[in-house]
Amino acid sequence: MTDIPVYSYEDLRKKADEFLLKYHPSADIPVTIEEIVEFDFKINIVPILGLQREFEVEGFTSGDLKNIYVDDDGVILISCDDGS
Repeated sequence: MTDIPVYSYEDLRKKADEFLLKYHPSADIPVTIEEIVEFDFKINIVPILGLQREFEVEGFTSGDLKNIYVDDDGVILISCDDGS
């Protein structure tokens, strides 16, 4: 059986800071996590229309961990035009 590590809040914060320093050193907001997942980790993000509605699942990974399947219903992209 695999031992699952238990991390304190501080441990998680440190790991998150290390991750961001390595994969998002600019510290710009928002963090482009999709780009990090796809380009740095080489994991495909695959949208599936109706996944949550039909199966009550927001997303899941493939057995080989090469794909992340996500619900594609109701995704709203908002563009903020600051006038520049």
